[in-house]
Amino acid sequence: MRNPYITLLVTMICIGLPLYSHAQTSTFEQKYVQAKANAAGGAGARYDQQLGTAMQSLPGLVSAMHDCAMKNPGQPSLHGYFEFTSATHYRVVLEPKGTLADCITGVLENRTVPAPPRAPYLDPFELNLTQ
Repeated sequence: MRNPYITLLVTMICIGLPLYSHAQTSTFEQKYVQAKANAAGGAGARYDQQLGTAMQSLPGLVSAMHDCAMKNPGQPSLHGYFEFTSATHYRVVLEPKGTLADCITGVLENRTVPAPPRAPYLDPFELNLTQ
């Protein structure tokens, strides 16, 4: 005889995992849309430009990103956002997930960058590679 609690638990997991996965995707996409909206004009557009300029001027950053691309061929693009929780702390969230995203995230995080217009704050990031 089957234990009804185990059956219920398995059923809940089978239903819950796809919903959890969808919720994570929706949250990522919602934050990405918000990041793009933040950078669309005014102070957000100025900050996006300032952040991009600051990142590109960091010694070794561009070559490290190039190394990531060379070590992970075949993936033409990434998109995501910088998620600032304070004026000095942020993380980079990129999709699609994989070794290229992990490598680029490692290159972009733990840098000293200009403070965002407010915190919390989202700023978009897009990387398009040409082969």
